[in-house]
Amino acid sequence: MTPDNISVREETLEALANFSADLAEACRRCDPTGTKVTETVSAALSAECPRCGIRVSGAELLAISASADDPSAHAKIKRMRLGYCARDGCESLVYQLHFGRVPDLDWEVIQEQMAAAENHRLALVAAEAAAKRAAQRKFNWRFIARVAIALGVLLLLLMIRQWYLGGRIPILREPEKFRVTPAPLEQEKPSQ
Repeated sequence: MTPDNISVREETLEALANFSADLAEACRRCDPTGTKVTETVSAALSAECPRCGIRVSGAELLAISASADDPSAHAKIKRMRLGYCARDGCESLVYQLHFGRVPDLDWEVIQEQMAAAENHRLALVAAEAAAKRAAQRKFNWRFIARVAIALGVLLLLLMIRQWYLGGRIPILREPEKFRVTPAPLEQEKPSQ
């Protein structure tokens, strides 16, 4: 650890976009009216790839959480949004985040705000997943009900057809009972 850094934290590239969004939200919570905290964090924070050594500034880290369809975004920011290293061709999976010492900035407060933002984001993701599961269950029950109604209508139509043609409908119609009267035996005629 260098003397001007308070701490170094290792973060996966996949989680870097969420880290950036949480950091931007924490900056907004600490200074909702201005950009003083955002500018201070941008100056005090940096990231470095341990494999290729490319450095990313705090402003670029915060830009990861900005709109993904921004055409003016630098190519390395676009790659980092997708979970890749800023240097094209590097296959690193982690970045080292360096939190610099700045007199006007308390990293503990920022990290508490980041934890609150992450909890809020996770709660939203959980609520969205629960809503999707509920919608899927509702769809499944509707599908089952439609199939049951279709089978019921089909069975009713088959029963009506069978009754119309004079056939036997089990349970609903009594079977016909025929009486057979025996034919009288023919008497033998005398032969002549």
